[in-house]
Amino acid sequence: ETETIDNELTKQRETVGTYGSYLRRYVREAKAAGATPVICTLVPRKKWQDGRIVRSAHSYAAWARTDAAEEGVELIDLNELVAARYDALGAAAVDTLFADEHTHTSRAGAELNARLVFEQLKATAAGRALFETAAASAAEARLSDSTPERVSARSQQARTAERAGLVLL
Repeated sequence: ETETIDNELTKQRETVGTYGSYLRRYVREAKAAGATPVICTLVPRKKWQDGRIVRSAHSYAAWARTDAAEEGVELIDLNELVAARYDALGAAAVDTLFADEHTHTSRAGAELNARLVFEQLKATAAGRALFETAAASAAEARLSDSTPERVSARSQQARTAERAGLVLL
């Protein structure tokens, strides 16, 4: 899980952890702060094999799935969702979604990934609570400042927002 190393850049000894150890720490810290963490697997790189995007089935995505299950938090499997979308689009279209050879997306690629997160987040319990909070805020904005309904809506919205604390990891 952790290891003490001599950092060649800083010339200091430091303790470093595995991907999973950091992910679990972030989940626990989010929970301790009253937030609801949702783990997202990493998006796939633009690497094709046999006409399909290569999935990260046995590394980071698998570790994220395991950690989400062990920590009892929801998971958005972006690795599979994005890979399936890339497969459907094909290599030529996917090329336009990347700003470099295989790792960093362009704005269009980032927007596609964000839409997938949004769609999946709406399906999670934490996401539904978050969107209910947004709806309550919109309803509150429609009420005038002086009405009793506004005061009640503001109180309800504050309670809902507090319960809907959400952290994407």
